[in-house]
Order: sequence, then structure tokens, then C-alpha cells
Amino acid sequence: MKKKGLLIFCLTLGLVMASVGIAAAFTQVEEVTTEAVAVISAAPTGTMTVDILDLLGVSGPSQITWVDADITPGSTKWLCANEILYASCTYTGAGGIQIYTDNTAGDAIPKWDGIGDPKNLLKYDAPTSTSTAGLPMCWRVPFALLADGERDIYEKEDPLPPNEWHLTSDLASTYWCWMRMTDRGVGGFEEASTLQNVWVQGSGRQEAEYTFSPFCSDYIYIGANFSDAAAASTYRTTTLRLELYSL
Repeated sequence: MKKKGLLIFCLTLGLVMASVGIAAAFTQVEEVTTEAVAVISAAPTGTMTVDILDLLGVSGPSQITWVDADITPGSTKWLCANEILYASCTYTGAGGIQIYTDNTAGDAIPKWDGIGDPKNLLKYDAPTSTSTAGLPMCWRVPFALLADGERDIYEKEDPLPPNEWHLTSDLASTYWCWMRMTDRGVGGFEEASTLQNVWVQGSGRQEAEYTFSPFCSDYIYIGANFSDAAAASTYRTTTLRLELYSL
């Protein structure tokens, strides 16, 4: 958790009146005494817990996975994982929770060593500790658990400028409910960006599915695009981060 002390500075000004005469001598006419007060609030506090659940919302799984039988390398595009994350927190102060991969960090196995920005789900050839290939991921925070048919992920061109390809659960919709996962090693990574905000104090869940929620209690779905996946390969990340932060 990032912590930043909050400073409230309150200054009350007093007025000191003095006579102005031709003589150089100073003569006090009146003195008014007041006070200046600086109040430093307590550091924001909060706790966060994250559980891994199956698609029915039952705890037990130990990691996020995809079923091999559901993936045809080079053909399967976006696919929702078989498990979901459930994040809950209590927090006082401005801040929120952000999600990202951190595949250039010291605890990343493998660590991104390719050209350009890091991918999210990296090709892992054990015991090699680095990777130069990978797959993009995405995430979604809905209002409630999603049923079969509601977890689909489609890439669709936005009819409005700048005509970017966005992610939706329905090809007939312009409801961009899936967010592309970012990696901390990406150039221009911005802390607390709407690109990775799962929940924001005073605003609620992710921007695409906005709803007010003073305390986080969210299901987080994870997806990946297997269009560029190679056969007989393992893809993984050990650094999918959920971070509670203060502003």
C-alpha cells in the first residue's frame, strides 16, 4: 500500500497597526495577537483481502487458469479464465485499488526480456527465467457474478474516433466492459489510471461499469488472447498485482 500523509494548513492572519509619522521613532499603537495552526491528519488506513474463486463464486482454487481443451493456438482469441478474483477492502481516505502485471520485476518468473512493452501472459520454457514472447490479458469488474454466455470477450472497432479496437461481451453492443490489462513496465505507466483502476474510493467500480461503492467488494474476471499462442507451450505470469493505494 502506498501511503502519503495529508497536510491541512490553516493560517489566521492578525493585523498589526502602527502609526506613520515624520519622526523616525517607532511607537506602538495597538498589538493584536492571533495564531497559526497546522493540522496533519492521520495517515490513511485500510486493509485488503483477495481470494480466488471458481466461476460459481466458491473458494478453493489456488491460481488463475485456462482449460487447454478450450484453446486452439492461432485460432482462439479472447477467452475468460476459469477462476475469478474477489477483492474486498475497508479504506479511509482518497485512493483505490489498481490491477496490472509486473513482468519486469525481480519476482517475475519468467521476466520480460523482449522488444517493446512487456506482454501480460509470458511464454515460459522452464527453467528459462526470461521470455521474449507473450499474450495480452484483460479484466472486468461486473455488478455481480456472470453466468454462462455473459463471460464472452469480443474485440470490436469503436465507430467513433480514434477507432480503437475495444473489448465487449456482446458484438452487437458498444458497451466496452472488458479493460485491457497493462504492465508496470509499459512506457508511460501512470499510477491510479482508469486503465487499471478496479475500484476508486468515492466513485466505485471500474470506469466501464461505473457504480458507487464506498467499500470495495468486487468480483474481478480475467481474460487472455490466445491468437498468437504457440502449440505445446506454457504461458504464465507470477506478478499479477492488485494494489491498494492512497492519493
